[in-house]
Amino acid sequence: MNPQQQQQESIPGRLDVRCADCGMFPFVGDIYASARDKSFCLCTKCAQTGKWNQTVGPFEVFTTDIPAPIRSNSVCDGCSRSIDGVGFTSAKVFNFDLCLGCHATGKWTNTHGPFVKQPFLSPNIRYDAQCDGCQMFPFLGTLYFSSRVPGFCLCEGCHNSQRWRQSHGPFQIAPRPTSHVVFDSSCDGCKQLIEGVGYVSSRVFNFHLCLACKKAGTGATTHGPFLVLVFELHQQQQQQQLQTYSKGTCQGCHAQMYAMAWRNAAGFRICGNCMLSGKYDLLQGPFYELGSWDAMTMI
Repeated sequence: MNPQQQQQESIPGRLDVRCADCGMFPFVGDIYASARDKSFCLCTKCAQTGKWNQTVGPFEVFTTDIPAPIRSNSVCDGCSRSIDGVGFTSAKVFNFDLCLGCHATGKWTNTHGPFVKQPFLSPNIRYDAQCDGCQMFPFLGTLYFSSRVPGFCLCEGCHNSQRWRQSHGPFQIAPRPTSHVVFDSSCDGCKQLIEGVGYVSSRVFNFHLCLACKKAGTGATTHGPFLVLVFELHQQQQQQQLQTYSKGTCQGCHAQMYAMAWRNAAGFRICGNCMLSGKYDLLQGPFYELGSWDAMTMI
């Protein structure tokens, strides 16, 4: 093993996030992500101060066992070209990426190094489509979709063959995806909607897993390897899910509680931000997480 490989493997923390308050990077520990601004994240220490609760709160907590999604549609900061397949990310300067060629020059090693080699998703590859002609998946290149038959799409080769022109034409060119985000998908293991980070099969089209089912080994031999991507719900479905899974209104800041909630013996409920602030501990504490409280009362 050469010294550069040893240096890369010894770098702790995540390179896809930086604390917006103290600037910690690489990022170590749980991530507190703003529900208002997805790009605003805090480390545990800065989140516990509570000074950001009013402006960008509430926060959703992503624990250290949640994997980082693969970077997509990244542009090399050296030559301004798309990074396809494999590239390098700076472990010193946040959001600074290089393609293989620019990294090989060594031009940015002293100012931005060390660098970590990692996969990148190209804008030319899609995991949300499969050619209905040749069954190509992952989908590469220009996507042509039928204006007559919903959901029917072809790759450039199949489109140029004119085989489906009479039955499915005319065809239109789909715009390239601006990001590799999967919308409105359910886990093929537990059938639950996936929101946040999940897994996409790189072998079988439209086979997705949540974190728990992937950890349990579902589809490992038949559908793997898997890619870590971001899953989102359309706004209407998000509102429906929030109403279904709401844990009520925080009696501290009066925000809706969806992810985590705490209560005391008298039934006073607060959200994670108010719990972290500690301002209710003296008069209202102790507090118990709702799941723990339900388990205690069942004993």
